[in-house]
Amino acid sequence: MRLKDCHNFYDFRKLAKQKLPSPIFHYIDGAADDEITYARNSLPP
Repeated sequence: MRLKDCHNFYDFRKLAKQKLPSPIFHYIDGAADDEITYARNSLPP
């Protein structure tokens, strides 16, 4: 997958998971405490 193939959030996340080292991806992708903001930001439209 390449950047030009990304059309939505899920495509960008998939690309980032492929390109970044695992600990860095999980640090950026993860959430903290109650994860409320994470849940709001990751719900499908």
